[in-house]
Amino acid sequence: MTSEITDYLRYVRLHVAATTLRRKEWELRAFGQWLEKRGKVLPETMQADVEAFLLSLDAQNQFRRSVCATIRDLFAFLKVPENPAAKIEFKRDDSLRLFHVPGKAAVDAIIAKLADDGDDLRIRDRLMVELAYGSGLRRDELRKVNVEDIDLEGQTVRVTGKGNKTRLVPVTAKAASAARTYLAHRHATRGPLLVSFILNFSVSSA
Repeated sequence: MTSEITDYLRYVRLHVAATTLRRKEWELRAFGQWLEKRGKVLPETMQADVEAFLLSLDAQNQFRRSVCATIRDLFAFLKVPENPAAKIEFKRDDSLRLFHVPGKAAVDAIIAKLADDGDDLRIRDRLMVELAYGSGLRRDELRKVNVEDIDLEGQTVRVTGKGNKTRLVPVTAKAASAARTYLAHRHATRGPLLVSFILNFSVSSA
């Protein structure tokens, strides 16, 4: 790895999450090795070189855009007179579409099917849906929520996101109600919030 790339990664380390740093390091290491095999050096890199490298990647355009952005940021950091990645454009990839987001009526129908009828999994799943829809929690964020992270009086939940950064998120009245019902069954004050009822209840009822 060249000294220019090493200096850039040392700078980036102070501004991005560890996972992002590892991704950038892999992308730039691959780019540096590609240049080295062709007898080229970073200061003399042309737009055609960057384009050829991107085309050599066996990946979709979405990934190539990410790599191109990293290379562009590298040359911006190096303050080269003309950034060889600055003017590279990508054709629109219509095969990649945004996820379908259900409307309020569809979500209400899902929640209605999870009405509290005493079924342990339904109670848990209703809380999951309420937190995901009402508070916008992602799947991985739901997995990391602990019982002690929920403040039912203040109607907030402490969420751990990317880079282990935490934030307070408002909880709807319906989610707070679902949490009270759920915790009444759990009888837990600490530890993971969303657990397997099959294991939890078989132990508690033994």
